[in-house]
Amino acid sequence: MSENDNIQDKLLALHAAYTKTLPDKIGHIESLWQTLQSNWEQNVLDDFHREVHSLCGSSALYGYHLLSAAARELEIYLKDIPNNKTAHTAEMDKHISQLLEKLVTAR
Repeated sequence: MSENDNIQDKLLALHAAYTKTLPDKIGHIESLWQTLQSNWEQNVLDDFHREVHSLCGSSALYGYHLLSAAARELEIYLKDIPNNKTAHTAEMDKHISQLLEKLVTAR
């Protein structure tokens, strides 16, 4: 086995391991969104935003470009949400839900 074959095998193993984590990563994001819908708290919003940001970057790295693009769209929207509870609206919930659905179906 050549060194290039060994590197390729390691990259394939990393990709496979990442692929196995995707359902949990996306499930965690969905869970955070469910929590936010029942109790809009800044720390949960921050966690939600951070997890979406992380998924955006890591999914692009592993070749899940549609998933990355959907996560990026949600991340950009979340970035513009004001840091106060009074700014939370039903329209915001609807838009986030639509973007999250796009993310879930992108994988």
